[in-house]
Amino acid sequence: MESTSDLWQTLVECHVITDAQLAQAVEAAGDEDGDAVLTELAAGPAWWGSGLTPRPQGLTPYQLDMIHTYVPEGDFRRLRRHLAINRFLFLDVLGRGGQGEVLRAWHVPSRRFVAVKLQHQRSELARQRFEQEAKAMMKVNHPAVARFLQYERIRDDAGELTDEYLIAMEYVPGVDLGRVTGTGVPWRTAAGWVIQLAGGLEHLHARGFVHRDVKPKNIMAVGADPDAAGPPPEGTHVKLLDLGAVHVVDPDARGPQSGRAVGTAAFAPPEQWGRGGTTGASDLYALGGTFYYLLTGRYPYQSDDGADTIPRLIAAHADNPPPDVWETAHGKRTIPVAVRGLIRRMMAKSPADRGVPRDVIKVLEAALEADPKSKATQRPVTPTPSPPATPTPPPSSRKTPVASKDTPLAPPLPPPPPVRKSGTDLTSKESTQPALELVLSALERIFLPGGQRAAAGYDDYSARERVFALLRRPMVLLLFLIGTGLLGLCLWRTLGRG
Repeated sequence: MESTSDLWQTLVECHVITDAQLAQAVEAAGDEDGDAVLTELAAGPAWWGSGLTPRPQGLTPYQLDMIHTYVPEGDFRRLRRHLAINRFLFLDVLGRGGQGEVLRAWHVPSRRFVAVKLQHQRSELARQRFEQEAKAMMKVNHPAVARFLQYERIRDDAGELTDEYLIAMEYVPGVDLGRVTGTGVPWRTAAGWVIQLAGGLEHLHARGFVHRDVKPKNIMAVGADPDAAGPPPEGTHVKLLDLGAVHVVDPDARGPQSGRAVGTAAFAPPEQWGRGGTTGASDLYALGGTFYYLLTGRYPYQSDDGADTIPRLIAAHADNPPPDVWETAHGKRTIPVAVRGLIRRMMAKSPADRGVPRDVIKVLEAALEADPKSKATQRPVTPTPSPPATPTPPPSSRKTPVASKDTPLAPPLPPPPPVRKSGTDLTSKESTQPALELVLSALERIFLPGGQRAAAGYDDYSARERVFALLRRPMVLLLFLIGTGLLGLCLWRTLGRG
């Protein structure tokens, strides 16, 4: 392999490996041959995985693929970008599309796995759309919606800020529901998931947003076995992903609005492709189509010949009656009448006829309660709500974004093992002493905008990071320098008198 010295320098500077790891790998390989050393590095443990069981490998297949792609070309600048950005080490690709990509990453300061979303398009309109997604995620804190963590500008190799941004989100290990095939899953399992999703949509709508791309591939089932005939209901829950197509419906919420249609033709309601405008009822329609898919393994109006073009699907959603789950081979024998009617109502052509998420929850809870088998089977577990995130708010803007194409997420890797923490945890609110917490909270209320303050119960930023956030405000920095100077002067006078 050519340019091995440049490669080793890049891997060390990107914090993919350490100098000690490199030295051990070279010694084990017997020389500095690039391929042999890479083999040793990949076989060894990752430096950042200390405390994880089992410990991750030193180089992931994704990292090796990037190395073999860009090193022969001598393009170390692009290699750096694909290995690490800011303090995120990229490990695997979770999804990739025309507008951007989502990667599984390790966040070095907080020592945890996250999902990082990057943009491919660098236009101002694309950035506006990206910003609106971040704004929407900041306001959402529900167990059925993937949690927002951070929105920040990307730094270049010299550490200077660029015009590019990233979104860091909760990494959700599991199986995306787009992998449900065959005749679907048991109706009780699907009903439990839809109850959770309806609660998440209710939460989202109450904050002035419409998702606009509810579909199986944007929903992750946590605790489900992708190889099983049907995921068991006990212990599973779901999370809604990807707010990239989010639409603001709150008149007080300002942000870029798209004048073009977005969404997925197989699940989007008729009004999403016309001039009727999208509302919360549009998400309910797509959730009804997702419910139908979970029960049948087929999306609504799917043809038997596979000739499902986008225009044909749009026309079917606009003109054909709502699909009937009883028309499937097993539907009438196993699916309750109430569930059948609910799906048809959720997929009504008129948004006013679909009801609201709370109606869906009530109908399904009643159906599960009335079913004898449901009483003998543990109901799906609703996860404990995550603590609210402390977002870094993006700059406001009023330009109109360009609608993006559908970007389905690929099935993620198996869930990472839990982190075993020892000693003092600098990322925990518990490590912040009460007095310091009072001081920081008071200073944040005075000098920081509301969106940048640490939220109660949030443990993703340490006291040190909160101090740095305050010091980035010019007035705080000036007061800090003045205070430090006065303290130094007092100490000098005290020592001089002694």
